[in-house]
Amino acid sequence: MNINLNGATPNPIITQQDSTPAAKSANPGQVPAEDSATLSIGQDSIDTLTSQAMASSELRSDKIEALRQSIAAGQYKVEPDKVAEAILGESERPVSS
Repeated sequence: MNINLNGATPNPIITQQDSTPAAKSANPGQVPAEDSATLSIGQDSIDTLTSQAMASSELRSDKIEALRQSIAAGQYKVEPDKVAEAILGESERPVSS
């Protein structure tokens, strides 16, 4: 199964192949096609999200600049345990509308 998140289409497209036994027996002797899916986000959506993020009151320029300098100097260390905890914590939060 292939998933392409960088498609050129502005709307999400999801394609699946029928892998049921009946579908496989309908074309004996043929090699089944590979399953694939393509997801994309239009540039308008990206621009909107970027604008919202930049206008957020949570944007902390001082921390961002310190991180940029740390990364540029090769001194930024990723702590996998903290990243995993943050991801799990986000996945447990209710989705707001």
